[in-house]
Amino acid sequence: MPLVNVHIPLTIRVTGVLNDDAGLANLGAAVEQAVRTRITAAYQQLRLLEEGRQVCVDEPSEEFADERANLNPSGYTVASYDRGGQLTVLPMPATTQPPARPEIDELDYAFFFAGGPFGESARAFLRKYYPEHRQVAIHSIEELFDRIWSDTRQVRRGHREHVREIVIVTHANVYGVMQVPMTRAGVALPPNERPIFSAEETVKLQEEFRKHLHTRFAERRHIVATSVIDTDTTIVVRGCNFGGEPEEGPTEGMEKLRALFGGQPRVWAPTAYQGYEVLKIGGSMLPNAPAAFDWLIEQGYLPVEMLPAPDEDKKKFIQRTFPDGTIPTEFLVEGPASLKIGGSMLPECPGRLRLAHQTRISGD
Repeated sequence: MPLVNVHIPLTIRVTGVLNDDAGLANLGAAVEQAVRTRITAAYQQLRLLEEGRQVCVDEPSEEFADERANLNPSGYTVASYDRGGQLTVLPMPATTQPPARPEIDELDYAFFFAGGPFGESARAFLRKYYPEHRQVAIHSIEELFDRIWSDTRQVRRGHREHVREIVIVTHANVYGVMQVPMTRAGVALPPNERPIFSAEETVKLQEEFRKHLHTRFAERRHIVATSVIDTDTTIVVRGCNFGGEPEEGPTEGMEKLRALFGGQPRVWAPTAYQGYEVLKIGGSMLPNAPAAFDWLIEQGYLPVEMLPAPDEDKKKFIQRTFPDGTIPTEFLVEGPASLKIGGSMLPECPGRLRLAHQTRISGD
């Protein structure tokens, strides 16, 4: 018996996106129907040949070539193989394009709860080295959430807001306490009665939320924590020793701060005394521009590969980068040196006391 090979050409053209199982199932059914139709037509032609009759093979006309993939309200319009190329509609539900992914607008903040020399020097430091951060002077944790909530209400079409980093500049201590009032109402209280951030006050605030107190604060905190803050958010506390003792784990205050912001972001905090200082170029520590340039490399502000630059290039770099003749710096002090300064004003400590830059991380 002779072997007969039959080749049935089949072209599949999809309009839209097959993004679910139902769409793929419908496509499979349409392909099966097209193959069955062609096989049926082949049987008819073979039967006619057996009867000795003339066979007219009904091939689709080329004039339908551009119409084979026309989308009909009821499905796809294609040329038939069994009706002389007449157009037929294959039922196929129209698929919708998946929504375009929104463009992410990253938000960075620097919130200042400290004034005086410490706050002013910190502001100068962050303004110089973190220019993308929105600098905001506020007085309570509630105000912090109010500001983020307000900013994220103004979203452009096709965009989504995301908080990338929150820097908190404040006075703090090794027990996980920040000198930051919890609520707006608390700011008006005398300093010795003012509830400031601590693990205990965070628990108390949560209990008050459950009693439907501070309703606006509770609502806005929830919106911010669940819509624009996630595991890619970092909170940096720039306050003395908030990370606790170096040999111990994160303070309870760090954990409660992370919980207050939804439990997802990473929290960084120093395990040493935090200080800021604005150094004058031409002073005893930085006598000239090349010396200032070398000091920046020594402190890690510039890559060491820049050290061989000639003095003239160093001078031009300093004049261009620090046109006012001052260099904002930060330093952290630990060990014996920290015992000497105790509770004194850290910004008055000379920059050469920068013995360490230790941080504690919670959330990794």
